[in-house]
Amino acid sequence: MAISDLAGSMREDLEHEGPRVAKLLTHKTTLHFYLLDHTHAVLDRLLEAAIRLGALFHMAFDGGLLQLPAHGDGSGAPRSARR
Repeated sequence: MAISDLAGSMREDLEHEGPRVAKLLTHKTTLHFYLLDHTHAVLDRLLEAAIRLGALFHMAFDGGLLQLPAHGDGSGAPRSARR
C-alpha cells in the first residue's frame, strides 16, 4: 500500500530528526496515517465490491434474467416482473 509505505518513510525521517521533533510529531502523524491507511482499505474493499456487483448485473443482463423496459412501454413495472 502506498500510504503504509509513506507512513514508514515518515517514521524513518522522524527518527533521524532527533527525539524532540519525533516526540512532537509521532503521535499526531501516526494517528493521521493510521486513519488514512484504514480509510484506504475500506475504499479499496468498496471498489472491489462495486466491481463485483457490476459484473453480476452484467451477467444477469446477458443471461436474460434482467431486462430494461422498452421506451414508451407505458407500464411502470420492469419486464422481468411482468412475466
